[in-house]
Amino acid sequence: MTTSIIINCDHTTRATALNNTDKLAKAITDLTEGFDTFILSEVVPTAVKKIALPEYDYVTEKLGYDHLALAWNQVAYTKKGPHFVSREGKYVGILLEDNLTEETLLLTGVHHPHKQKKKEARRLTAKFIEDIRDKYDVDKVLLGGDFNAKPEIINEWKPSCLAMVVNEDSGPTTAKGNQVDNILYSESLELDESYIDEGTYFSHHPLNATFTQLDEDEAEEDDE
Repeated sequence: MTTSIIINCDHTTRATALNNTDKLAKAITDLTEGFDTFILSEVVPTAVKKIALPEYDYVTEKLGYDHLALAWNQVAYTKKGPHFVSREGKYVGILLEDNLTEETLLLTGVHHPHKQKKKEARRLTAKFIEDIRDKYDVDKVLLGGDFNAKPEIINEWKPSCLAMVVNEDSGPTTAKGNQVDNILYSESLELDESYIDEGTYFSHHPLNATFTQLDEDEAEEDDE
């Protein structure tokens, strides 16, 4: 089983978050504890350092005007090699080894533009996923974050090997009623359950998902 949560940390009053990193860090800690991996977009780096989860490790990168962080529970996963970052593609990616099965997970977080250069960011993200899968013999993929796009738009450019947690029939992922946050997952994973948490500190609702790792025969059957 693999569990993941994504949070866009841009809540309704961004200045409050910037000036009160203790509050932001506590909100993140309360929401993410117990998950195998989590992705934070538009996060303040000092808040990441204050997250009270010593069993987790983190990668934080600046993508233009904001920062994105990936985190993983070190009991469940071990980082393999350097991480990947593209300021044009607006993504950060890491390879993680499952400590139980020794399978390789490609965990990638995005914060795509909502106006300029959005098509290029989508193209580069899709290319990155496909290239890394081929080069490093990846067993499972999680791609999550703020795509600044509805599910039907994501479906137009995403690699065909990935399915979406949030679709047209899902609820909104923001307080304004938009569907811009999502988690995409590979055919080697089966979605057990997902939950959009509307009652939080953030204007983007955290998206939680739990997956089961399929064996090779089951994954092939799902492809057919």
